[in-house]
Amino acid sequence: MSLGCAGLFEEEKEDTEEKLDTAEEDWDDTASRKSAKQEKARRKKLAAMPKKATEGPITIKVKPGSAYNAAEISCTETGFRKRCNFNGNQCSMTGVPLDRGIGCRVFFQGAKRASWGPIKGNSSLSCSFSGTNATCTES
Repeated sequence: MSLGCAGLFEEEKEDTEEKLDTAEEDWDDTASRKSAKQEKARRKKLAAMPKKATEGPITIKVKPGSAYNAAEISCTETGFRKRCNFNGNQCSMTGVPLDRGIGCRVFFQGAKRASWGPIKGNSSLSCSFSGTNATCTES
């Protein structure tokens, strides 16, 4: 009788293991579908979010009677380079990188040369000069 019980027990054990395997596969498939749906929803949400700006405008002002007629911005790490001529003691540029850490400087051109940095987009600078030294403040 104990042999019969052992055989019955083995058969029951195999049935239980088979049911567990099937349940595990179903769970994996459900989890995969749920995970894929969540990932798709996350990507859709990210795509709908406004993109973080990486560049912006800058306005550069100099004092009246300054010896400078133009300003050029140059960024060593990105290769960005743009120039504007002073009109009414100021000039503006767009597309200037917002990251102050990428080595952007403004170079003043005219009878003398001067520079100031680091600078970044989305700013307004008021600059004064002493010889070939520029000092700018954000306003």
